[in-house]
Amino acid sequence: KDKDFMMDLIKINPRNFVHASEDLRNDKDFVIEAMNKEERSFRSFPFEYISDNLRNDEEIARKGLDFSIDNFKFIGDKFKRDKDFVMEYLLKDLEHNYKIIQYIQPPLTTDKELASIVSRMDGGYLRYFENKQELVTDREFILDIIKTNPYMMSGSLLEELKKDQTFILEALKTNEKVTDALTEYSGYTSYFKPNLDANIVKEVIESISFENSCKIAIDLIHHSSYSSGPHYSDEEKDEICKALIEKFSEYQCSEKYDLDRLRICPQDIMPILQESKRSYNDTYDFGEKKPEFVTEKEDKENSKKIEIDDL
Repeated sequence: KDKDFMMDLIKINPRNFVHASEDLRNDKDFVIEAMNKEERSFRSFPFEYISDNLRNDEEIARKGLDFSIDNFKFIGDKFKRDKDFVMEYLLKDLEHNYKIIQYIQPPLTTDKELASIVSRMDGGYLRYFENKQELVTDREFILDIIKTNPYMMSGSLLEELKKDQTFILEALKTNEKVTDALTEYSGYTSYFKPNLDANIVKEVIESISFENSCKIAIDLIHHSSYSSGPHYSDEEKDEICKALIEKFSEYQCSEKYDLDRLRICPQDIMPILQESKRSYNDTYDFGEKKPEFVTEKEDKENSKKIEIDDL
C-alpha cells in the first residue's frame, strides 16, 4: 500500500509490481510511473497485473503495446474488437505483429479483410476466424493470398481446395512457387504431391515455366507406377512427354534461358521418354527447333568448354 516503498522495489525489479495492492494497481498515476521506472527492463513488467479497469484505458494500453506487442493479449477487450485499433498495430510492423490476431474479439473474428492481411504472413492464422470454413473454400480469396504467400497451399486448412485440380492449375498460374508449396519431402527425396489428370498436366506445362512444369510432369509420371500416384496410360505419358519437349524447344529458342540450367533439364526429360518407350527422334518432328539432349559426358565437356570460353 505504501507508494514510495513499492516504487523503490519496482525500480530494483519491475516484476515487484505484482506485490502492489489492488488500490495501487488501479491507480493510473502510480501505474504510469511504475511503467516508466525502468524502461529498458519493461519486457519483464507484469502488465497483466494492472487492474482490468486500467487495461481498458487507452493511454495505458498504448504505452504497454509501444514497449512490447506481446502485451496485446493483456489489454482490455474493447481494444481487441476495435478494428481501427487492431489495424493500426497490425500494419505498424506486420512481419512481427500479425500474431496479435489470435487475441481479437468478435465481431473482428469474422472480418475478411483482417483474415486476408494476416494470411499473407501465415495462412495457419485463419484458424482464429470463426468463418474459416467459408474462407478456405473461397477460391478468389485464397488465390489473392497466394499472390504473396504461395505456401498458403501447404497448410492443412485447404485440403478441400487441393482436391480440385482446376484450382491447383489456377494457383500455379497465379504464383509458380506453389510448386514448392505442394512438394512433399521425405528423407532425401521429394515429389509433387497432388495427383493431376494428364490433360491438366499438359495445361500446366503450357501455362508455367519450363523448370517448374518439367519438375511437376517428371514427378507425376515417375509416381504413376505407385498405387497412390496418378494412373496414366502409355498414350497419356507420351502426350505429356510431347508437351514437355515442345515446351523445351520454346525454352531453348528463347534468348532469356539460363545456359547452366538448360544443360541439366534435358537429362531429366530423357528417363521419361525411355519410360514411355518412345524415341523423340522417331516420334516427334520439330524441325529446326528439335532439342538436343545432353549426356553426362557431353555435359562435362560443355562445362569445360564454357569455362575456357569465359576466360
